[in-house]
Amino acid sequence: MEKKNRILFMIMAGGVGKRLRPYTYALPKPLLTANNISPLESCIKNIKKFYKSEKIYLAVCYKKKIFANWLKSKKIKNVQLLEEKNPLGTAGSVKKIIKKKFKNIVLINGDLFFKINFKNLVNFHNKKNCDVTVGITNNEIEIPYGVFSKKDNRFYFQEKPKVMNKINSGIYLFNKKFLKKFFLSRKNRNKNKFDIPELIKQVEKKNLGIFDIGKKWIDIGNIYDFKKASREIQNW
Repeated sequence: MEKKNRILFMIMAGGVGKRLRPYTYALPKPLLTANNISPLESCIKNIKKFYKSEKIYLAVCYKKKIFANWLKSKKIKNVQLLEEKNPLGTAGSVKKIIKKKFKNIVLINGDLFFKINFKNLVNFHNKKNCDVTVGITNNEIEIPYGVFSKKDNRFYFQEKPKVMNKINSGIYLFNKKFLKKFFLSRKNRNKNKFDIPELIKQVEKKNLGIFDIGKKWIDIGNIYDFKKASREIQNW
């Protein structure tokens, strides 16, 4: 693939993981294992299944030396560490590579287990000519109480209903032209810390794509979901 048309990947793995303590006192969240694999290794394997030779950047801050040792021990190719001296937010590291030659970049939260066809995501993004595409997934929540609702002046009771919502999956695809315009604007050119919602707020509705990544997705942001991952990913 020509450099000007290439896809880059960045895995955002700089967080402290406070909600997963005490586990994250020893290891950063993306390296915790469920069913003998970490979110980071699972993510890299998923990327390489579709884009074997494309560059993957790993943005790290908390316990960054552990990531370097992990990459060395696994002998994983085409993965480069982007070390943050201070936290740069969920999108700050992207500015550090904005001068590289690429067309689009996929940003992925480092604490996710998922299965996605990246080719389909990229094709959707290019076909729709999007500035940004946000990956979404279904999330079912059980309300732990009985719920009353009112319709046509009548009350209805439902015991512990389940509610299905479309949620942000933590997987995004950004067009470089949009990123350059954002990062190099007069407002942002001297700023280094950015979060993804800041970028998405600047996208015109017609240029924002929404892509359903499917059901195979777990964010291990808390201990409950970490244990859930150990039970579920073995069946994917």
